[in-house]
Amino acid sequence: MNNRIETELPDSRKHRAKAKRYLWSLVFSWTLLLVALLSWDFISIQSNMEALALKAARANFNKDQAFRHWAAGHGGVYVPATESTPPNPHLTHLPERDIRTPSGRALTLMNPAYMVRQLNEEYAEWFGVQGHITSTKVLRPGNEPDQWERLALASFERGEKEVVAFSEIDGEPYLRLMQPMITKQRCLKCHGFQGYQVGDVRGGVSVSIPLATYLQQRNATLLRDGVSLGTLWLLGIIGMLVVSRRLERDEIQRREAERLLRRANEDLDQYAQIASHQLQEPLRLITSYTQLLRQRYQHRLGKDADDYIRYAVSGTARMQQLIEDLLRYSRLGSKQPRLLPTDSRLVADQVCDELAEEIREKGTEVKLGQMPIVPIEPQHLAILFRYLLENALKFHAEHPLVIRIECRQEKNGFHFMVRDNGIGIDPAYHQRIFRLFGQLHGDEAFPGTGIGLAHCRKLVELYRGRIWVESSLGAGAIFHFTLPPAAA
Repeated sequence: MNNRIETELPDSRKHRAKAKRYLWSLVFSWTLLLVALLSWDFISIQSNMEALALKAARANFNKDQAFRHWAAGHGGVYVPATESTPPNPHLTHLPERDIRTPSGRALTLMNPAYMVRQLNEEYAEWFGVQGHITSTKVLRPGNEPDQWERLALASFERGEKEVVAFSEIDGEPYLRLMQPMITKQRCLKCHGFQGYQVGDVRGGVSVSIPLATYLQQRNATLLRDGVSLGTLWLLGIIGMLVVSRRLERDEIQRREAERLLRRANEDLDQYAQIASHQLQEPLRLITSYTQLLRQRYQHRLGKDADDYIRYAVSGTARMQQLIEDLLRYSRLGSKQPRLLPTDSRLVADQVCDELAEEIREKGTEVKLGQMPIVPIEPQHLAILFRYLLENALKFHAEHPLVIRIECRQEKNGFHFMVRDNGIGIDPAYHQRIFRLFGQLHGDEAFPGTGIGLAHCRKLVELYRGRIWVESSLGAGAIFHFTLPPAAA
């Protein structure tokens, strides 16, 4: 017993090591999947944030452009001259830069650029959105472009229509958008003296959207989704561990059940052999003495005595055959069958030779059709042919019996058919005949043990095939059985 346990321990260790590798591969795959989901989520959130910021930048840019175009269409706007809005020193060439109302109020002309600059300064103070009109030929000191704007203006000279980038202003993150200002006829009123002509790139208008709020929202969303995915990951890992433990426990129980089953099968096989031997001995003794009685006292003790002796001899012979059949049936499946290439015609010829005397006595004709090489142990195929041929010979009709054996190769394996023109079988009993002791007739009419077809069924199922019959009373029978393909 200790030797058995020691030989089984390495298998258990191998199974546990294999289960751990499988578990770790699942954990790795699950982690990789969640990391991929988190990465995709980050990319999606980042893309959405950038799209929203760009949408806001274009909205503010369009607002500035609309305001500037409105002012340009009116030639500028006169406003009271104040400390925060002094007269524009760059418009001194205009004769009506400064005017007075009839009541004596001093007004000064604000050109579109002046208006947009002042609006952007106040808007930046209120909402943080910065706007800037600049060019490479600035009139007002302080309107000079920064490095990013300078590169954008250079790209406009090359034909670019818009420049968008994520950058920093004074160390803070911004989305910056800039488009060129194209000189139009109404622009020449204030800028014609600079030498611009209609269609020239006069400069550019930029809008800078602060990203701090967007980034906070992005980070909050990422944190929420990260916690959710992390919780999902943890639950998945816990689930895997629980299932792994349960599967390991079930596998241990299964292996123990297999061990007990093997032990029970070994005990049963040993019991069957011992019982067979112990039963065969007294049966042989009884058979010998009953045969001796028949030889010495037949026709001397009367007809009843002759019948009794005949019954005894027949019963003991049937009991011996039953014990042998049961022993063969119990041994079947004790080891995995081998898929050996077997010549089915050769096996069929050998079985027909063994049954030649009975075939000749009953005037039977056995025809063999296509019989290929099939994957089965030769002795197992011989058992199938023998039982099916004996079954056909037993249940023959009054007319000459013809038995045909053939096989065809199909997609799922080999399909054998054993046809006869015997008495046939009622369809109601097609399943019953494949059970142990499932014979339909009494021993006097058709003697037998009722194990043959059950043996065939167990043998075919051992090869993962199936067996069935097509028949009706008086129309003969076709027994079908399948075997796996050679590559199985």
